[in-house]
Amino acid sequence: MSVESISPTRMEELRKITSTDPTMQKLVQVIRSGWPAKYREVPRELAEYFSVRDELVIDNGVILKSQRVVVPESLRRVYIEQLHRGHPGVEATKRRARDVVYWPTMTKDIEYVISSCKPCNSTNPHQTKEPMKSHPTPKLPWTQVSADIFEWNDLKYLVIVDAYSGWFEIDTLRNMLSKTVIMKMKRHFAVQGVPELLMTDNGTQFVSEEFKLFAKDWSFKQVTSSPTYPQSNGLAENAVKQAKKLLEKSKRDGSDPMLGLLNLRNTPRDDSLGSPTQRLMSRRTRTVPPMSNKLLKPNVIPCK
Repeated sequence: MSVESISPTRMEELRKITSTDPTMQKLVQVIRSGWPAKYREVPRELAEYFSVRDELVIDNGVILKSQRVVVPESLRRVYIEQLHRGHPGVEATKRRARDVVYWPTMTKDIEYVISSCKPCNSTNPHQTKEPMKSHPTPKLPWTQVSADIFEWNDLKYLVIVDAYSGWFEIDTLRNMLSKTVIMKMKRHFAVQGVPELLMTDNGTQFVSEEFKLFAKDWSFKQVTSSPTYPQSNGLAENAVKQAKKLLEKSKRDGSDPMLGLLNLRNTPRDDSLGSPTQRLMSRRTRTVPPMSNKLLKPNVIPCK
């Protein structure tokens, strides 16, 4: 197990703070020398770690709980803010945190920090559970995708979302021509593969002869919204809502929306499904919060 995947600057910061934090150093000492047999014999500042003592190890100056980085107190708010990039909800941020980092009061601290997040409070004062999809999940990633076009801040965007993983792409469109939309789609299909089915609305970009020829040449079936398929593009509409929320909140706090998108893609949808990145790529991708090498290794998540 190794934490060398962390960038040198962030790894050195984590190692340095761990080496100077009094509680972390006492924790290092007790991990190396052995824990007291009884809880009442544990130093007060380490009592919260006693229940997970068998999972704690030291790796190159960094403490890990299993494969999750143990975060010193002075870095905790910074890490919460990094894990909250893109402004996922409280529960989603908790899932994201549980995937890569650990400290005893993490759940309570996340709730406190997000309760004072101005972009979240201004656009969504009462956070609700993320809606569940109502349509069947495909058996394979990127075999069924949906697309839609939306406008935000005087710009046009194309969103493409995978029905299996929930992964979505956002592209800026310089115009609304079919040719422009097709070129954006080709770029994604060249990376992820050609889907079997593409769901769209009846926008002129998607029903043109040029788009029909694209579907024929690239060998995928297109289904457009109609009374026969009342929920055919609901997945894309949900992705549009997520994309707009991401862009709006990033504008409000001046953060990088692409870092927010990276974080959202690596946020587990629930405790068993994994993140969109894991479901599409069978791995996590490296983000700003540090993580061990083992967490970055490929691992296929079975279809539920």
